[in-house]
Amino acid sequence: GVLNTTPNPTNGIVTVDFENINNQYVHLHLMDNNGIKLTDYLTKNSELDIDLSQYPSGTYHLYFDSRFVEQGCNPEDVEMISTKIILNK
Repeated sequence: GVLNTTPNPTNGIVTVDFENINNQYVHLHLMDNNGIKLTDYLTKNSELDIDLSQYPSGTYHLYFDSRFVEQGCNPEDVEMISTKIILNK
């Protein structure tokens, strides 16, 4: 599984693309650089727009948590994937 974020660095809105072949529920969460969870996202799409414009400039981490994928997931596929987003306003 791969998370692609564009544009990155961003000045606010980031589009996140990920594999979601079976239209399962995908759970993503956004953390700041101190490891504090800012918000959660739940989607059945393979793309999500995230608006960071209310946050200060800095480094953020988006985690894709496949432990919340409900079906079609082998136990050995359970993993946390993360990507770094640079916010530069």
